[in-house]
Amino acid sequence: MFIGNNRFYVRRGSEKEFERIWTNREGLLKESEGFISISLLRGTTTSESTLYISNSIWKSRTHFENWKNTDNFKLTVKNTSRNKDLYIGFPNFEGLQEVDS
Repeated sequence: MFIGNNRFYVRRGSEKEFERIWTNREGLLKESEGFISISLLRGTTTSESTLYISNSIWKSRTHFENWKNTDNFKLTVKNTSRNKDLYIGFPNFEGLQEVDS
């Protein structure tokens, strides 16, 4: 299993718009081979921003990497770039691989 974890610092007052945009991503991912699920978590709010973390779960890192070469991925990234005024800084990505025991 592989988890793609993105951290977004969303400007205060932009949370509803961010959540609306984010909900459209799941439709693009559901079509992808190896995709299992995606969730959005809301974290701490400061005077400037609210932290959001999205986790997409894949059968393997290979499935995730293959998705990154699709038109759906390009559309997702384009939507993030187009709405950059909602964020403070850039989304921070971490890829997490399940440890076989």
